[in-house]
Amino acid sequence: MNLGKLFGAGSTGMTDPEHREMISFAGPDLPAAYIEILRLSNGFQFDNGAILYASAEVAERNQTLEVQFYEPGKLAIGDDGGGTLFLLDKGAGKESQVSTIGAGALGSTAPTIVSNSIQAWIEDGCPASTPSSVEVFPEFVDVVLERLPSEGMKALIKIKNELGINTSIGELKRSCENLPACIARKVPYGKFRLRCQKLNERFGNCLVLQECG
Repeated sequence: MNLGKLFGAGSTGMTDPEHREMISFAGPDLPAAYIEILRLSNGFQFDNGAILYASAEVAERNQTLEVQFYEPGKLAIGDDGGGTLFLLDKGAGKESQVSTIGAGALGSTAPTIVSNSIQAWIEDGCPASTPSSVEVFPEFVDVVLERLPSEGMKALIKIKNELGINTSIGELKRSCENLPACIARKVPYGKFRLRCQKLNERFGNCLVLQECG
């Protein structure tokens, strides 16, 4: 990786003790490309205002914003200086994919992928978006019950209550006789995405979100 010129000769890289502290917080399976970047410069601010957090800041920002709760498997590694977070996919065997999301939108909308390579992204100056990679998400979606939840009707009642569905239990039972079935129409994507994700974790991936028909 040839980023030394970008960071400059005066940059201070992450030390071994700082690396160990980073691992104690984020785990050992961070992409090697990201660790190499921190070894070159442990924190950096670009001309466009974008900031790459130092290793100590990574722990503080992720804990404060509860990134692991809202976006499991991702790590906030910087921001654009104006409220947009830069998220890195964790996992040593994964591509060093970078995505962005507004700090206030964590848990209510999906991050936007801006690069599949953290090295290329940094060489470009850490842009918050790229025309070729911005994903557009629908404002409203339908919630579809694709299969019976793992705990049967007991789970279905919990799903009804947690999603705030007005459909009666009797109607939900009848829906289960002809799956997949739409159980909520035209609901806000950002609000229901995280709710359905957590319900799927509990009850066996029984819900999907589809664009309104």
